[in-house]
Amino acid sequence: MSWRLLLDSPADGATNMAIDTAILEAVAAGDAPPTLRLYGWAPPCLSIGALQSVERTLFAPGLPGRDWVRRPTGGRALLHDRELTYAVVAREDDPFVVGGIGPAYRRIAAALAAGLTQISVAGLAVAPTGRRTPRPSGPACYDTASPYELTAGGRKLVGSAQVRRSGALLQHGSIPLSLDRRALAERLAVADREALVAALTREATALDEVLQPPPTWQALCAAIVDAFRAVVGALTPAALTPGERERVAALTAFYRSEGWNYRR
Repeated sequence: MSWRLLLDSPADGATNMAIDTAILEAVAAGDAPPTLRLYGWAPPCLSIGALQSVERTLFAPGLPGRDWVRRPTGGRALLHDRELTYAVVAREDDPFVVGGIGPAYRRIAAALAAGLTQISVAGLAVAPTGRRTPRPSGPACYDTASPYELTAGGRKLVGSAQVRRSGALLQHGSIPLSLDRRALAERLAVADREALVAALTREATALDEVLQPPPTWQALCAAIVDAFRAVVGALTPAALTPGERERVAALTAFYRSEGWNYRR
């Protein structure tokens, strides 16, 4: 089946999560083809994992759905600002993601790595490399790399998270063009922000730190599209279906609601 390509303008946190979820529902129901969506965030927004506690994660939450949003996927908190965010949505029996969680993560990571290699990012590897680092209990996503996430020069470059519903999966993740570690640390409920900034400096990186000059958003987007097209075959630019657009309106309200965002 031909894959659909969605290239979206930046949107707020609630809208972005609503669009990803609407696509997941439509693909699961057979109403939309497998989809690669590439997008950005405006204004900058912190997202937290579906299972994270707001009280233990956020220092100053702000407005739900705009300043921060709870993702439908797991993982920990990250600040979305100057980055390319990708979302892969497909049925679990699609050849690109078939075989369970591990193989799906691995194939998606390989496609992302191919795109980053195309723009000359060096030292790429899929975590863990050689040894498995225990996951810390802190709230920040980028202070360690999980299995099948991409590192550059030994530091985490791409963070990803996945959810599966009704026979389909959504995996989305962040490829930072730059990384404001202090801005993230100031948003989180941590006892020692300087220690977190130091950990993020040691363990995480961004494209402007590994590639000079750094790529533009458009160049990075084109490289990722080329890499996915090479592995999924046809990847056709398109738009949301009418049914998806209708669901986005309802889901945006859901992702702005206190009931969802403060559920833990």
